[in-house]
Amino acid sequence: MKKLIFKYIVSFFLIIFTASIICLVSAYLWIRSSFPTDFKPSFESRIGILSQALSGNVSSKKILNILEDISVIPGIVNAIIVDKNDTVILLHGQQKRQFLLDMISFKLPLKINNQILGYLKLWPKPESILKWLFLNKNQHFLIGLFLFWWVLSIFGIYLYLDKNIFSPLKELKYFVDQIEKDKFTMLKLKTNHSIWQEISRKLNNINDKFAENSDTLRMLFSASKILTSSMEINEIFNTVLNIIQKKFESVSCSVLMLEDDGFLRIKNQRGISPDIVHNIRLNPGEDFAGKSFNECQPIIINDIAKKNSAVTLMLNEKEGLESFVFIPLVIDSKCEGLLNANSYEKNYFTPDKMKTLSTLAEYLSIGLCNARLYERIQEYNRRLGIEVSSTTRELIQTNSRLIQKAKEMKALSDILTASASKSSFSEILTVVVKNIKELLSVQACGFFLYSNDTEEMIPYPPFFGIQSQDFSSLRLKINDITVFKSIITENKSHIFNTMAKDALPFLSNIFDIQSLVLVPLSSGEKILGVIAVANKIEGAFGREDLRILELISDRISSIIENLKLYQELEHRVHDLTTLQEISSAISSEPELEKTLRTIVYTATKAFNADLCDLSLYKEDTRELISQPGGYFTVGQDAIETKVKVDDPNSFLAEVFREGSSFMSPDASIDPQIKNQVLRLLDIRSLILVLLKAENRVIGILRIGKHQANSYKKDHLILAELIAHQAAIIIENARLYDSLRDTKNELERLDRVKNEFISVISHEIKTPISAIKGFVKVVLNGNTGKLNSQQEKFLKIADQSIDRLITLVSELMDISQIESGKIKLNIRPVDAVELIHTVIENIPPAMFGKKIDISLELPENMPFVLADAKRLYQIFDNLMVNSIKFTPSGGKIVIHATDQGDHVLFGVKDTGIGIPEKDRKKVFDKFYRVESTVNKTVSGAGLGLAIVKSIIEIHGGNIWVDSEPKRGANFQFIIPVAKNTANKYNLGGK
Repeated sequence: MKKLIFKYIVSFFLIIFTASIICLVSAYLWIRSSFPTDFKPSFESRIGILSQALSGNVSSKKILNILEDISVIPGIVNAIIVDKNDTVILLHGQQKRQFLLDMISFKLPLKINNQILGYLKLWPKPESILKWLFLNKNQHFLIGLFLFWWVLSIFGIYLYLDKNIFSPLKELKYFVDQIEKDKFTMLKLKTNHSIWQEISRKLNNINDKFAENSDTLRMLFSASKILTSSMEINEIFNTVLNIIQKKFESVSCSVLMLEDDGFLRIKNQRGISPDIVHNIRLNPGEDFAGKSFNECQPIIINDIAKKNSAVTLMLNEKEGLESFVFIPLVIDSKCEGLLNANSYEKNYFTPDKMKTLSTLAEYLSIGLCNARLYERIQEYNRRLGIEVSSTTRELIQTNSRLIQKAKEMKALSDILTASASKSSFSEILTVVVKNIKELLSVQACGFFLYSNDTEEMIPYPPFFGIQSQDFSSLRLKINDITVFKSIITENKSHIFNTMAKDALPFLSNIFDIQSLVLVPLSSGEKILGVIAVANKIEGAFGREDLRILELISDRISSIIENLKLYQELEHRVHDLTTLQEISSAISSEPELEKTLRTIVYTATKAFNADLCDLSLYKEDTRELISQPGGYFTVGQDAIETKVKVDDPNSFLAEVFREGSSFMSPDASIDPQIKNQVLRLLDIRSLILVLLKAENRVIGILRIGKHQANSYKKDHLILAELIAHQAAIIIENARLYDSLRDTKNELERLDRVKNEFISVISHEIKTPISAIKGFVKVVLNGNTGKLNSQQEKFLKIADQSIDRLITLVSELMDISQIESGKIKLNIRPVDAVELIHTVIENIPPAMFGKKIDISLELPENMPFVLADAKRLYQIFDNLMVNSIKFTPSGGKIVIHATDQGDHVLFGVKDTGIGIPEKDRKKVFDKFYRVESTVNKTVSGAGLGLAIVKSIIEIHGGNIWVDSEPKRGANFQFIIPVAKNTANKYNLGGK
């Protein structure tokens, strides 16, 4: 400031000096302009002469004289003539002084006819000028001029000082006073002085910063108050966005949050069009916003046109925005969202503005964190309050329910105890009624049991506590009572708090019904009955009453179902006992008469019958004949009958002809029974059941009783079971004798056959051996040379003898096997060596064929436990069989596999194969597969049967896998000889 004042003092003196100079210059100019006017009259004549002289009419000497004359005029120093360019034409006088006083010279024009020919230049004396100034008439003006000049100078100085010092200082004082009052106004100094302008600029910058800091503090204080007083997220968003718009004019702003679907979307905004809000949907990492979110760093774009992206182009084209910024909202080191601000100006977001926005973003993050914590606390408090309230309510309700449940459990316990301890169903229901009345506070309770056969509801005691009337014979058709039909059809409970009398009209006549609940007794979809509860003592029946009744109904249904199952079980046990008695009474060697007596006795006992007999059908006489052992209360003679099956007057014959069982509840009045025999015998309850064996009627079981309605459907079922079993037993007894005789005859014939085969085979073998020997002798030429014809015939005979020897051997083997006389020498056998021996002894060339035989045997195959001779016979028969049915060029593979306890052997060929229908029969005796090849192959069909028998005697099994035209694979197993070394791992046997 001292520097500034010093500068202004210097300026003040410069102004005074300048003003003085101006005054002097003005005086000088005024004097020069005033001299020609004042001196011109004294030179008029001389000017005219000089003008003419210059035109050529006067000599230059005369002109010089005139100039000299002029020079001696008082007050004039010198005079000369100059042209228009101020060039000297003529001069006279002292030249040195001329140049000294040239500044106060003046010129008078010399002209003729208004044409200027030159100028008379005069120099007045300084003293004459001063004399002129102070002594002539213009001195007053000169004094006034100087006074005016001083006044003007002083006023100018005042204005200058006021403008450049006093006024700026006053404005500066006012500016400082406003700052003290927290009123930030712009300092506008009226002076244009650069120093003051620089001071003004700096003070305005300081003022702006103070104002901005003050606004920021007020803004942050306001935000702090909102953030600490409000915990609602949208309200926090609104507060911060409003502050931004108030702080930065023409700026749009928004808050983007990461939603549950993983996208960033605008949650709240100011100044952004709905279209943009709807379209902004960014993945984290996508575009500038997503990058800011992922990297948790602010991103500033101050010129959108230079940043090419879908979002920036959309903001620029649709919103006209030129710059924007994204600031991450960080909570617990994790970015939860973004604060966005946008401007229509380029390079709008300066560091100061970014600092303010970053501070607001931090406040917003804190607010979000607090809001979430507050929401969690509020939610926790709300849940806690609800839980406390709910828990209290539930405790009260639970207490009530526990009391009710205790009553229910006691009631159910009493019911279950009663069902376990009481002997009758009526006693159980009495306990149930008592508990229902206490539990539901009702007046009465009753039960109806449903009969599915008759579709009737039957009252069961205790029935609504009515003792004065017997309801045991009451039957209620469900079609006559709508509510019962509905219960049976829909299996649904019904409540009648009004119009209860209309529900059960028959009951309302004997019992005053005010309200009623009907609950079905059901087991699954099966209706067992109905429980009826009448007259709620307090209030009306509700859902809780219905629930309890349905719970009790479920228990009673289980009890009823168990009782029915128990009764049915007892009945079934009785039936099974009866059938068991019939079965157990029959010996292992059944006799017909004994069997019949047992059946009649058991049936009579089971049905408590007064009449029970069996009539069997005799085919040769076509009669039904009553069998011994029949029972009748008046004696057996009364029921011994013989009835022709075509007798039209016999009801027994009619039932036989119709082929169906018959039951009559009262034969005395049954219109179907035409004869009078049963009526005479006083048989009223009657059952007639057919005895069937293999869909053939062999007789009739007749059961009767003197009392009517003694037998029901269950009795008819039991009678049919007895009849079915009896028919089988009777038929078995009949067949027993026949089978026994047939068995004895077959055993005799089999013995004869085996003896015959054994004898014949032995007797045939001796001459065949002789014939074979003689044929060999002749063929060898020991009896002489044979011609070709004789040799051919003898070879054919030799081959036929071989086949006959084979057949005889096979017959002897079969005879020994079937008679059980075959003896085996079981020992460990080297099967590998045995197989090689078999192949050497029966080459395919024997049969005139070229067949490739190969072996697939394991390197260390164990010994097998077998008869070596019989094992050789097995491989020999299988090889011969394969060679027979394999054409030339085919293959036979003998393979084996060690399976631990057994060795699996197989003979596989590429022959004609075996059809599926023949595979199970190829091992039967004398069976040959039908084929064109078989017709040309000799054999009796005993080879495979012998193989199967020998393998089974060894404890093995044989089977065949084959398909037509694809060969056959005969496989069998033989036990391994345990703890026996073979030659392959020990070097020998």
